[in-house]
Amino acid sequence: MPEIVAGTLAPRPPGDRGALLAGTGILRPGEGVILELRDGEGTTAEGEASPLRGWSPETPEEAAAGLSALLARLPVAVPEPPSPRDGSDPAERARELAPAVDGLLGDLLLTPAARFAAETALLDLLARRAGLPLHRYLGGPAEPAPLPLHALVAGHDPGAVREEVARGLAAGIRAFKLKIGAPGKLADEVAAAAAAAEMLEGAGELSLDANGALPPGEAAAILGRFAGLPVRFVEEPVGGAALLVLAREGAPLPLAADESLADPAFLAAALAEPGIAVLVLKPALLGGVLPLLAAVARARAAGKGVLVTHALEGPVAIRAAAAGAFAAGDLLPCGLAPHPFLLPAEREACPPVSGGRLLPP
Repeated sequence: MPEIVAGTLAPRPPGDRGALLAGTGILRPGEGVILELRDGEGTTAEGEASPLRGWSPETPEEAAAGLSALLARLPVAVPEPPSPRDGSDPAERARELAPAVDGLLGDLLLTPAARFAAETALLDLLARRAGLPLHRYLGGPAEPAPLPLHALVAGHDPGAVREEVARGLAAGIRAFKLKIGAPGKLADEVAAAAAAAEMLEGAGELSLDANGALPPGEAAAILGRFAGLPVRFVEEPVGGAALLVLAREGAPLPLAADESLADPAFLAAALAEPGIAVLVLKPALLGGVLPLLAAVARARAAGKGVLVTHALEGPVAIRAAAAGAFAAGDLLPCGLAPHPFLLPAEREACPPVSGGRLLPP
């Protein structure tokens, strides 16, 4: 039975990473902590908790406090999980690995990002002990196929959008996402989406993301302005219960659930709602890669598309999310490429990208 004997907690490297304007306001990625766990044989591994202040369901301080409480529990012995089997179902493998995570956490009720960090560090440590990359330890194939990526198109100037899409296509990207929902910018957003769709005709696909920013009473009409364009889906035009109402009443575009999936009750409702076509899954909001694998299996059983992405975290969290995506396989173009809010050293530590695809480790 492996024993986790010690660990450390350190802040992510400081630096100017810039800011992001989202539907919830201005977000400043970069706050967070790195958890390291060590077993009795000297094997170490890391996890990361970098919740976005003002967007995630917890603050960076709450996540760090929970992980400090975890370190105070050490040393702790955890059950030895069985070895992964070829062709195992993602949810089945998640159930096999869950007792080890439960053994580490005990009765601690960690916030989602903190649980993601603890789970990542433990499972990667166990994978290292087994001599396996994390995606394989999670039940994925030994040689998974590269994962197609999508790219975020910034801004709403049609000319700049065309140039950005052209650069993405030249780099092998075939899926693009455009943010919408800025106050007073609907006409500009429609024009930008039309410019992107024109560039992508026969060469790629377009999705939209409102981060829950549309007024619920106006969401259907606003989305109707985009309905003549080949939009594959729109993420969270409104959030929570309002998204379920919009789905039931019928939206002009296929709908995707994203941030609202942090609520387990909403996840269950979204799985049962035919009007929600896609689930956008982030391990930091779900509480780890094991909940991600379980959600992927449930989504497939419900006939939903699945997209795995990060929450603008650092390379430790991105690598863990990528391991979950490689283990799950057969996904919509994912959002796991290095993002603009990484320091140069962090970007180099992310999974490699080539030809518009994320490469397995």
